[in-house]
This record gives sequence, C-alpha cells and structure tokens, in this order.
Amino acid sequence: MYASAASDLQLPSVFDPALRYLLISFPLDKLWALSLFAATRWKQRVAAITQLEQIRVLLVQGTTDQFTKAESYRKWCEELDRSSNGVTVSTIEGADHFWSTPQQRDHLVAAVKRWLQ
Repeated sequence: MYASAASDLQLPSVFDPALRYLLISFPLDKLWALSLFAATRWKQRVAAITQLEQIRVLLVQGTTDQFTKAESYRKWCEELDRSSNGVTVSTIEGADHFWSTPQQRDHLVAAVKRWLQ
C-alpha cells in the first residue's frame, strides 16, 4: 500500500493489467506541505497514471473532509476526467477525512467493493 505523498513514486516499466490505485481522502489542499512544496508534480503523476489504459483508479472522498474542500475535489476530478481514460470517483456525503463513524466506514468499504467487482 502506498500511503505517503512524501515518498517518491516510481512507476514500473511494464504494468500489470490488473494494477489499481486507490486514493482515499487524497490530501489535495494540503499536498503542498506533505510533498515539500512539490504538489504540482504529485498532481501530474496522478494525472499520468489515470491516462494509462490498463490502470484503474478509484478516488474516494467525503464531503466534509477536514483537509480538502469538496469543491477542490470536484474541480480536480473534472480535470482528471477530461484528461484520463477514466477515474472512478466516489463521494461520500458527510464523511470526513478520517472516516470517523461506522456508517462512514461502511460507505467507504461499499464503494471499494463496487469498484473491485
């Protein structure tokens, strides 16, 4: 699992056709701090991944994320959708960055299960 935006991402030269990326509560508005001011580079890398046909990407975020505004996610997802082979976006109403309640976590798990099928 790739859990830190502070580490460098190395893409393999040959991709597994079943390779998938799951971005949960991607810290879009705080990426500048987590990536040592290299947020643009990280956003470009996510965009590059989404352009590869054999890669599937799921972006799951809540509407009350403490670190990224819902409007920021919406705009970014529109950008990714225009330039990609398809990103599945699942927005969970009322969910926060930490998926604090059992109901929020249930919605998260359900979104991932739907995407994997």
